[in-house]
Amino acid sequence: MKARDLYRDVTPDWLKNRLRPVKRRAERAYIWLRVKGGQERLKPSFFIIGAEKAGTTSLFRYLARHPRVVEPLRKEILYFQAYSDRPIAWYLAHFPRLDSVAADAVTGEASPSYLFDPSVPERVARAFPDAKIIALLRDPIARAISHYHHKINKRVGESRELAACIVGEGMELQPELTTRLTTELHWLPDRVKTLASNSHPPAYYMKRGFYAEQLQNWFKYFDRDQMLILKSEDLFEKPRETYARTLKFLDLDFFDLGPMRAYNTGSYGDVDPVIIRYLSAIYADPNRRLGELIGIDFSWNGLKSD
Repeated sequence: MKARDLYRDVTPDWLKNRLRPVKRRAERAYIWLRVKGGQERLKPSFFIIGAEKAGTTSLFRYLARHPRVVEPLRKEILYFQAYSDRPIAWYLAHFPRLDSVAADAVTGEASPSYLFDPSVPERVARAFPDAKIIALLRDPIARAISHYHHKINKRVGESRELAACIVGEGMELQPELTTRLTTELHWLPDRVKTLASNSHPPAYYMKRGFYAEQLQNWFKYFDRDQMLILKSEDLFEKPRETYARTLKFLDLDFFDLGPMRAYNTGSYGDVDPVIIRYLSAIYADPNRRLGELIGIDFSWNGLKSD
């Protein structure tokens, strides 16, 4: 097992949390040293753009085990979203030197928030117009709830209950439908007013599941044959077949990985059926638009733990 895999798979989360700040500082210094080194780097030929909590880590880890694929220093570089003001040499410093890899080696990254950010597609296309783009789309109800629980479990910027998050965002998206939800939840008007007056950084648990609009932004800059759109549930249930389909899209020969376990999985308890019905109503039209856009009916029909 590689040292990186040993750290990711064996190190307990509490120790990773302790080491993360030190690891990040060391990594930042190392990147700038690589920039100054000036060596020519292998350029990324593929991007896994999202969605968040849709299996991107699992797919990336599968691809990284292929003998022709070389990982960057980080799976999630976020250059085209959070660091686009830095020189492209800083970005490329995350990738291996050309003289250190085989002539047929390929590399890429997986930044699952790229799908949602409308500023990213043009930036990627300007830098790497021939890149191949992979999107994993998960049932938006399950994705939203999984994303919420991920933030709660990791203790990253979320302390509200699920219903409060749903209502807070829903009042912006569909106020009439959301008002009916608060009635079904038996919330008093004062509670709704208090929620509306509280300011929270937007997590967009629900809006991130409006996939059609997000893909439209990518279709403006990349041909349809440059994009592979996968159903996350297929990756969860049939990882070997989905992995093989991805390899074919990337022009890579099949390489048997043996047992394929999922990564970054989680679980959560039962969700109030009232919230599930509400989310089903919210996503009915966006899911229809997605099917019309890509010509695929994903037939999402319920919530499953991940």
